[in-house]
This record gives sequence, structure tokens and C-alpha cells, in this order.
Amino acid sequence: MTILENQDTQFYQEVQIIQDRENPVAIEGIGSVHHVAFGVENKSDLQRIDKQLQERNFINSGIKDREFFVSLYYRDPNQLLIEIATGEGNLDAKAYENQSPRFEEIPLFLKQYLNFIREQVEQ
Repeated sequence: MTILENQDTQFYQEVQIIQDRENPVAIEGIGSVHHVAFGVENKSDLQRIDKQLQERNFINSGIKDREFFVSLYYRDPNQLLIEIATGEGNLDAKAYENQSPRFEEIPLFLKQYLNFIREQVEQ
């Protein structure tokens, strides 16, 4: 077994890798793992990983702006989807400063369809 870990005291992460050469590659479906996500500090770290993946001929998604964070995706040799994401994004935090924490003040999207659902939730 191989253990990969960071030494972050606030958000310790550990991955235990068990090599299984006897069983067939798992088929993704109900109950399977969709993807595993790992965090990096910033976009520079993500760009470094992108370059390393390219040097090793791993096909990847390229860097994607997800607004709340920036990430890239690739599949390991067993076809497990791996996500590498930053802890920072491109959203302007000031744009969200004045949002109400009160549920009843949140405007509905497609109000004519969601009023019934909101009434049930509020009961």
C-alpha cells in the first residue's frame, strides 16, 4: 500500500493506494466512485501539474474556470477521473456581500414552476 499525504494542519489529506493486479478494472456505475478531487494552492500550481501531465502524455481537460475555483481533469490508467482544483476562484466576493441569508428573500428562478416547491419547503 502506498500512502500519499500532505502536512497541512488545517486540512490534512491522505490517499491510500492499494495495487490490485488480480481483479478486472471496475466499471463505472451505481455505487462506484465518480471522481477523486485534490486541492492545490493556486493557479500556478495547477499550471505546473498541467505541464507535468502533458509531459507524461496524459490526456486532460485543460484548465477550466469553474468560477468558485479553477480545475483540470484527467483519467488515471484505471480510468478513474481525477480532479485537481485550486482553493481560489474568479468570483467577485463583493457581488455576493448583500445577499440575504433568509430563505424567503431569495428570488426564485422560473418562479411559476417553483412556487409550489417553495411552499412545501417552507412548511
